[in-house]
Amino acid sequence: MKLTEAQIAAVEQQLEVKALAEDDEATQGLTETFGDHTFYLDPGGLHIFEKSSNANGDQSLALVRIAEWTDEQRSSLSSIEPVVRPVFIVA
Repeated sequence: MKLTEAQIAAVEQQLEVKALAEDDEATQGLTETFGDHTFYLDPGGLHIFEKSSNANGDQSLALVRIAEWTDEQRSSLSSIEPVVRPVFIVA
């Protein structure tokens, strides 16, 4: 999902990470491959956020890894079966 400015700010504040710039050439390539999302890279790979809700029905964002680095130099990514990390952002 594409995050709003408020959601991006909440993610940055709570996880201390930065979204890839929308106008970046790499982001454009990722969008072609994975769809229209706000992308985050870390040592584990490529992540997006998806909407989630808890038992109370509260809405939050769940961090989902969709690709892993293929080498130690982190020069390319390979798609994986999505992995939801136990990090939830309330936005």
